[in-house]
Parts: sequence; C-alpha cells; structure tokens
Amino acid sequence: MIIVPALDIFKKSFYNKGMQTPLEAWLGFFSFDKPEEIICLIGEYPKFKAIYQHVYDICENVERMVTMFSKELAIADRNTAQLMIDDLMGKVKEQEAVIEAKDTVIAEKDAALAAKETSIEALIRENNEMAEKIKALQGQISKNS
Repeated sequence: MIIVPALDIFKKSFYNKGMQTPLEAWLGFFSFDKPEEIICLIGEYPKFKAIYQHVYDICENVERMVTMFSKELAIADRNTAQLMIDDLMGKVKEQEAVIEAKDTVIAEKDAALAAKETSIEALIRENNEMAEKIKALQGQISKNS
C-alpha cells in the first residue's frame, strides 16, 4: 500500500502548529519553497542543510542539468522508437499470418479448380468418344438402310 501525503494540506497545518516530528520535517522538505520556510527547517533539523546544498549545486550547474535531461530524453526517444518498432513488427507478423491463411485458401481453391478442369477434360474426351460412336452407328444404320 502506498500512502501519498497531500503536501498542500500539510503546509496549511504547518503554519498553525509548526514542525513537531521528523516525518513533518521531511514533508516540509518536500513542500517548502520559500527561503524563510527552508531556513526554519534547517534551523530545527540541520541534516537538511547538506541536502539543500546538493540540490542548489545541481541547479547552479545548468549545463549539467541540461545534459542529464538530454540524456533522459534520448533514452525515452530510443525506448519509444523501440516500442513503435515492436508494435509494427507485431502487426507485420499478424498480417503475414493472415496472408499465409489466404494463400492456403487460394492453394486449396486452385487444387479444386484443377480437379474440376481435369474432370471437364475427361468429360469432353468422353463426349467426343460418344460423338464418334454415334457417327459410326449412324454410318452403319445408313449402310443398312
């Protein structure tokens, strides 16, 4: 379970009762932005001075901050591009599967069509043979009549 404190509500209650516990000091550290509030916090809890100094040093070196931000953006861009590639590859695989299924259906229909063409050719040959037999029989009938 994650508990997320409402820092704005903490700040309002801080003005009424002040800091009484280390937990409230940490909440103050995360919510205070005015110099007088920060000075009050450091006065009661000196260990925060080193943390504030570190944050100040980082903010003072803007070039380093921009470089860090640029690196993070590059990583995010690379991750986004990789995600897009993965999505597209998934779609390509799905489409390949659909095409393969359609190719199978087409092959089955081609086989059925070839079988029908073979049947038709056999029927045509049989029909031609019958026509020749009929002509031969008609020739015999005409000779006999």
